[in-house]
Amino acid sequence: MEPPEGNVRSELFDECTTCTEWTRVFLNLESCSSPAFDTSSESDPDSCGDDEEPGSALRARSPAASPPRKRRGPAAAPVATDAAGDLVVARRRRRAVSVPACLTLRSTRAATPLQDVGLQLWRGACLLCDWLLAQPRGGSSSDPSASPGSARSCPLAGAHVFELGGGVGLGAMAALAAGAARVTLTDAHPGALRLAAENLAANAPLLARLRRSWGARQAEGAGQSQKRRKRQGRMRREQEPRQGAAGEAPGGSVLDAVGAVAEEGPQQNNAQGGGGGVRVDVACLDWMDFLTLGSGAATAEAIVGAVLESALATPAPTTSTTDRGPPNRPTTSTAEALPAPADSLELPAAAVREAAAQGLALAGDGGALAEALGALARAPRAVLVAADTVYDTALNEGFAKCAAALMSYRSAVRAAARRARHEGAGDHACAGAGPAVAGDRAGAGTEAADVTDLGSIGDVAADEAVLIVALERRVVFSVRHMREAAPALDDFLTYVRVEAGGGEGGGVAQAGAEGAGGDEGVQGSEQGTVGVVSEGHGGAEPRVPLFRGRRLDVEGLPRVLRYERSPQLELWELRLL
Repeated sequence: MEPPEGNVRSELFDECTTCTEWTRVFLNLESCSSPAFDTSSESDPDSCGDDEEPGSALRARSPAASPPRKRRGPAAAPVATDAAGDLVVARRRRRAVSVPACLTLRSTRAATPLQDVGLQLWRGACLLCDWLLAQPRGGSSSDPSASPGSARSCPLAGAHVFELGGGVGLGAMAALAAGAARVTLTDAHPGALRLAAENLAANAPLLARLRRSWGARQAEGAGQSQKRRKRQGRMRREQEPRQGAAGEAPGGSVLDAVGAVAEEGPQQNNAQGGGGGVRVDVACLDWMDFLTLGSGAATAEAIVGAVLESALATPAPTTSTTDRGPPNRPTTSTAEALPAPADSLELPAAAVREAAAQGLALAGDGGALAEALGALARAPRAVLVAADTVYDTALNEGFAKCAAALMSYRSAVRAAARRARHEGAGDHACAGAGPAVAGDRAGAGTEAADVTDLGSIGDVAADEAVLIVALERRVVFSVRHMREAAPALDDFLTYVRVEAGGGEGGGVAQAGAEGAGGDEGVQGSEQGTVGVVSEGHGGAEPRVPLFRGRRLDVEGLPRVLRYERSPQLELWELRLL
């Protein structure tokens, strides 16, 4: 196992930068160079002829053999003294240099077993942080200047960022700095949740300052984008002839109108995402509770409901590991040294007050998970993120099914709300249709009564959640195939149907297209990663893909943190099939 990045003071970014172009300013001192000598009144020895001596040209131009005149310098300024008679030294003004902002993270450098890797900071979290801080400022669903395979395609203004396997909390901090309306950090390790909560509380003043500066730039960018849309619409009306085709309005197409409506929703939350009060939920979520997804025994809504009931009914978990547990739970040797579980977090009172004064509300009680899942369904845009979660084949199934269940739960809740709103509008149209129809309408409205309070219900594409996975290809030697392989990544890609032609992901083989699990896996990509093959699943049934997605191009992604971005680091954008 590679050693982690360790406990470092990660340099985040300078406040004077924009949200789309990130730079680091170390020293901004103006140049103080001056010419070593002045050649305006002296002859150049190299310009003399062969039969002339150095200085003969100067003597030839001089009318008399008088000594050369000396240049008169500037008049001496009067000497200034203070009240005590001491000299007042005139010092040169220096331009103020902006000091880069730094996050202080607390993690562990000690050698830990595989169960406790969440207590450390890994390179995948740094790549996820770069992606979060590189998203566009506008409220549109995509960046028009981004290429098809670019990683800049998911604005976070007004979005709910839900992190799976948050670790020490670096991804949550980056989401807060990027302007997310609400952030939820989940993990199954109680010690990691405790560290994440403490890190968030310790860095609350810096995060609040970054959000305020981001909000000012966001408001300015929103006004500029509105002017740009008006100018583009006027130019389009002047260039294109008026068409009377059905479905096309004069001066613009239906897609333009849909895009304009989609941009209005997130901009309503600019006040909240640009420096106002924001809530951060730190909750315990076990991926192994979602293993029954896809077996036909229960739907995603039923599984999420059971998880919520269990979280609200059972007491806070303990650090004891005598019961069964997934490999990512703490072992008995490390459980004694871990702090209390996150459901019973007792943050320092001073840190909580300081965070609350900066508009950052930390929540780690037992109801944090229930409130977070409710907010996930109500948010106009939801982004699920995960970093360094693909490293063990035993956890891939739980991670994939947990993410798929949460995304399906959000889609189902918003679809039910849309259906209830549509049926509610139909009740007014057919009020006198008869008692039978009215009874059917009433029954349908009762089933969806708990989802009618959703703030903004857009189209299906806007309601669909997206999953961003930052991972590192763990290359080992495969005895079965006698070559290098990444069995953990190949096993995870069996749940993904890779889209062809989607940026750099187009060069990746479709490992999970038709229930992958054979001998042919992902080959070397354009980034120069080591070619690997899937280990296969023997005689097991082929897996059914849960996601469709693409591999994002990280070559043009701005590097915000100072770390080693190895060729094995990958970034994937996944959506439900």
